[in-house]
Amino acid sequence: MTTLPTHTWEDGLVAFLRTLRDDKAAMADLRTGLRRRPEEATRLHRYVAGFVPDNLLGTAQERAVYTVAALFAAHPDLPVTDESIGEALRQLAAGGTFSADGVERRIQHLVRSSDSAALCRNLVAILALLAGGPVGLSWSRLADDIDHWDRDADRVIRRWLRDFYRTPAEAPSSPDATTEP
Repeated sequence: MTTLPTHTWEDGLVAFLRTLRDDKAAMADLRTGLRRRPEEATRLHRYVAGFVPDNLLGTAQERAVYTVAALFAAHPDLPVTDESIGEALRQLAAGGTFSADGVERRIQHLVRSSDSAALCRNLVAILALLAGGPVGLSWSRLADDIDHWDRDADRVIRRWLRDFYRTPAEAPSSPDATTEP
């Protein structure tokens, strides 16, 4: 019996977005969703509506799908890694290209986002900052974090801040080491 790999909706979304990377018209359509609520991002529907079941309309998952699609289109060359926003910003701050204090202020502002809608708006500036350096992030993980923000922001915030403030020697050796109960 062959076991097929299981994929999350986040992985499916990112795999789909990567297929659009060279389609200039699609990427332009997706970029129109920056800083817009899903219901305002009408040009994105043709690409990503299928990633949001009807029972999840108006939820954080819908915001995650539309936000990640728009951000991906704005920064398609951002390296894809396994890094969280916290780890990516830590690397950016340590790289010397940007002020470490300035990057720290950005993550502190980001984690004070009151809900997933505010988080999505605040991520636009964070991703623009990341695009200016040699650091990447996990688009799938970002989508999952946005999706969980309204239900469990404290867990996401703790992980992002822990990833930001830890020293490289403290970094986990496997992705499972960052999993929280």
